[in-house]
Amino acid sequence: MRVTRAVTAGTVALLAATFALHPAQAQAQSAAPTAPYTALTINGAFGNHPLSTGTRVYDSDNATIEISGSPNGIGLSVSAADGSLWHARVQPPVGSELIAGTRYLTHDLLPNTTHGVFDISGEGRGCSMSGWFDVKEFVRDAETGLPSAVAITYQVTCSNNTVPMQGEIRFSSTVPYGATALDARSLDFGQRYVGLERQIRTVTVTSAGPLPVTLADFAIEGPQPPHFEIAATTCDGVSLDYGESCEIDVEMSRRARGQLWARLTFAEAGDPDARREVALSGIALVNPVGTYHPVGPQRVLDTRTGLGAPKAAVTDQKVVGLSVGGRGGVAVSGVSAVVLNVTVTGPTAAGHLTLYPSDSAAPTSSNLNFIKGRTIANSVTVPVGPDGKVAILHRGGSTHIIADVVGYYVGTDIRPGWNEVGDEYYMTTNERLLDTRDAYFGGPLPGDWIVYIPVDYGDDTNDRISAVAVNVTAVKPVGSGHLTSWDGVQDLPTASTLNFTPGRTVPNMAIVPLGTCPDDLGCAGMPSIAIHNGSADPTHILVDIFGLYMDTDLADGTRFRPVDPTRIVDTRTALGAPTALGPTTTATIATPASVITDDTEAVSMNITAVRPTANTHVSVWPAYFGTEPPNVSTLNPYQGETVPNAAITGIFNDGDFNIYNHAGDTHVVVDIAGTFEYLYDYAEFLPGPARAAGATARSDSGIRTPPLRLRATEAYATPAR
Repeated sequence: MRVTRAVTAGTVALLAATFALHPAQAQAQSAAPTAPYTALTINGAFGNHPLSTGTRVYDSDNATIEISGSPNGIGLSVSAADGSLWHARVQPPVGSELIAGTRYLTHDLLPNTTHGVFDISGEGRGCSMSGWFDVKEFVRDAETGLPSAVAITYQVTCSNNTVPMQGEIRFSSTVPYGATALDARSLDFGQRYVGLERQIRTVTVTSAGPLPVTLADFAIEGPQPPHFEIAATTCDGVSLDYGESCEIDVEMSRRARGQLWARLTFAEAGDPDARREVALSGIALVNPVGTYHPVGPQRVLDTRTGLGAPKAAVTDQKVVGLSVGGRGGVAVSGVSAVVLNVTVTGPTAAGHLTLYPSDSAAPTSSNLNFIKGRTIANSVTVPVGPDGKVAILHRGGSTHIIADVVGYYVGTDIRPGWNEVGDEYYMTTNERLLDTRDAYFGGPLPGDWIVYIPVDYGDDTNDRISAVAVNVTAVKPVGSGHLTSWDGVQDLPTASTLNFTPGRTVPNMAIVPLGTCPDDLGCAGMPSIAIHNGSADPTHILVDIFGLYMDTDLADGTRFRPVDPTRIVDTRTALGAPTALGPTTTATIATPASVITDDTEAVSMNITAVRPTANTHVSVWPAYFGTEPPNVSTLNPYQGETVPNAAITGIFNDGDFNIYNHAGDTHVVVDIAGTFEYLYDYAEFLPGPARAAGATARSDSGIRTPPLRLRATEAYATPAR
């Protein structure tokens, strides 16, 4: 090191140390600095004006450092190889001197007769500072009286900022110091999709001073719950000699979403003031795959009028190619599956419909079974082909086909912003919301009347519900007609949920958007669904709830994964269960491993009762809740008929669900259309029957209790308006 001194009478003497320059991020020199030491270290926040400096170390290896002095203070100037310029001014209170072993307080609002001055500025930024500085060494030149050896430790804060800047000043000093150089003052994680992949960035910390440094107190500071976490580190408690490095791996949260920020902080062991900080930022877009968008009901097919297909009845073995992409509120692309309410009317013979994606061969499963002359509907969840179409295969005579779209699930090739993500599915306790046969309701719903049914799960949950999954049943209606379920806020749709004839009990599953009860009813302002009796005559109505669709909080919801229609139960061939179900019999069904993953919590199915020997009802529910059937029904078949209905049932960890038959003997057929997957432990959510390699299976302790309603439902009926 070469030190030059120049003293000119009548001027401030300048003491300058001149060093070779090199790039700021170059490798540290192999040998540690030796006395005398000249350096400026800065440990500050990032992005807080004017302390947007992060951690910096300027010494003989990467800067020219000059010092100027007067009898009551010093000035330090740094010209760094990275192009930045830094200046520091240190003064004791007026009338005193800098004395080694003394701590001086500094405050921008208090008089300089009681407080010293410490200012540091760089890159064109500065501020009024408050804090303290410790003078560890201060030697004056015997000839000039000017400073020749200086060692100062400082910690100061801008008056408009609570984040301190801490560091060391050395000039030709015998006092060693510890310092760390960071390869990054900030980490920007960019944009990523929650639940798709891990995002990890690494900070490398290198010891850059003559003293070994031991790091401690690693933490993520910022919003709670934290947006980032320390995934791993080789730095904690490790003593680093000059030039040695360690690493800190930081992971962006896969639960949080939106604009994320935090600070990685750590300090030197035993010296909490020697604080280091790295700013963290990123944008988390919620992975939309598998989320649900309610859109209807809106009619997309009616062969009676030529809507969506030629105006003609569909004959035996004919396939209707139905375009759903971009119609009825469905997205143009990126759709994995649609939920349709499909109706046949005027069939000339018994038969069935099979729905499947347009790019696949017709499966052996069925979605809607019917007899000659009867109008019947069923809810169908069906994957969509790459051309935005689904295929409808008709077997048996000729019939008109009607389809109303009620919603769609997002596929793998759609990437909307995080505010555009759909809803996740949450299982709830299977329970009856409405039974007009109960005395409190007062009788069947009159023709052309609407019943509003409040749904109450508590304020925090209510605000997040967009739709409910229910089973709607018309019980022994007086005349022919139909029921329409919708949010009750929009105009009454032309679509129907189910069609009925006199005296016959008919159920159908429906995913119904949530609305708000009208102001003039007793449920005013409460979240609710509405059902309209489209008959001229009264009918009793049952509504059973088994699921909720809510905006995602990335914690407890499930995502839909379509699968090719797969038959898992057919008691006629002993598939899934050995024989027909007898009276008051419960069969426990094990969902095949080929259909589900370790994270499957529910399955979407079509269940069909085949030719029961007596009028009966059939119920489906999770085996986890025991073998006692709930007070709800899934199917209400009559003797000798084949009747289908859609259902979603939980399978939790064991993969099992129950089917109960109430009376007579009946064969049962179950076809799986998709599964609902839980994003547990940040497991990747990817399409296909098998989960991604390396994903962690959920333990039994991960079972979550379905939410309970807070109070019994009170339904409110009113004439259609």
